[in-house]
Amino acid sequence: MEENKLDETMEETLAEAETEAETAEEAAEPNEAEVSAEAAAEEKKPQKKGKKKKKKSKRDRVFNILIIILCCVLIFSAAQLVISFIGYQQNDKVQNEVASIFYSSTTGETEDSQMQGETGTTVWDWVPETETILNEEGEEETTMVNEFHGGWSIQSLVDENSDCVGWIHINNTVIDFPVMLCPEDQDNYYLHYSFYKSYLYAGVPYMNASANTLGGEHQNYVIYGHRMLNGSMFWDLGDYLEQEFYDENPSFRMILRENGEDVLYKCEVYAAYQTLWNQDYEAWTPSFESDEEMLEYVAGRIEHSQIVTTTEVEAGDTLVTLSTCSSGMGSSYGRLLVHARLVKLGSVPIPNHATQEDLAD
Repeated sequence: MEENKLDETMEETLAEAETEAETAEEAAEPNEAEVSAEAAAEEKKPQKKGKKKKKKSKRDRVFNILIIILCCVLIFSAAQLVISFIGYQQNDKVQNEVASIFYSSTTGETEDSQMQGETGTTVWDWVPETETILNEEGEEETTMVNEFHGGWSIQSLVDENSDCVGWIHINNTVIDFPVMLCPEDQDNYYLHYSFYKSYLYAGVPYMNASANTLGGEHQNYVIYGHRMLNGSMFWDLGDYLEQEFYDENPSFRMILRENGEDVLYKCEVYAAYQTLWNQDYEAWTPSFESDEEMLEYVAGRIEHSQIVTTTEVEAGDTLVTLSTCSSGMGSSYGRLLVHARLVKLGSVPIPNHATQEDLAD
């Protein structure tokens, strides 16, 4: 009996152990809900990675576009610098060639010979001195004490280009250029054309034929020129906005071909300032109906002046206005102007007594 009971107890124990093992196995195996949840989670993981890749890809494209734009800007800027540099070099070359023609005498002598007197004084520094004596009839007569024995003919330039009507020189600056008279139907022709009539951004100083009459009465010769960023052409006109520069250089020199002769002028500055051309049209008035109108104009210019001058303009004077661009007004309309009165120092006849009209034909 006891053995039977023991066997029954062992069987029950084994049955319970098997039941517990099966229960443990079932607990260890995932159910369908858990499997589905895990599968869904796994599917979501790659999708999140894909979104990150897409976001990163968009940022890369934007970055690449910005890099391309920056490169284009740099290339364009570099090209502009190269073009400007080449233009400056070309301008210097042309201006030096023209200066060489002018400063060489018409007889083919050495450079500077026609512009230099016997004592070594150049025509730009020569100051004529006169004295009054009594002639044989007992009348007062004015004679030149220090006559200039060089010359200042612009004929060599006219032979190259009949539009040339003069030369301008300002001491202690780089301004030393020919002055052109534009064709009447192309008032701003020399704005971007050289002395040789080839394209040149810097151009050459010029007057408008439709506005100015050389040798006419009540004239205000308006001469235009670029103010180049490399300090060439009319850049140094800005020096006249400084009182110290004016005090040391109260005048400059010009040669103009007028009425059958090349006239040497001393140009006495009476005003210098910056203005806006679209608000101050009067500044570029080329001629006047009367002395009164001219003197009223001069008074207005002196009021604008940024420097104090000692020049006194008189009735009957001929005026000159030098005009160039200026960034000092904070506008593209900004202009820098220097005004002066012309004082005749002397003249030389045009070779063969030709008239300006003859030379132009």
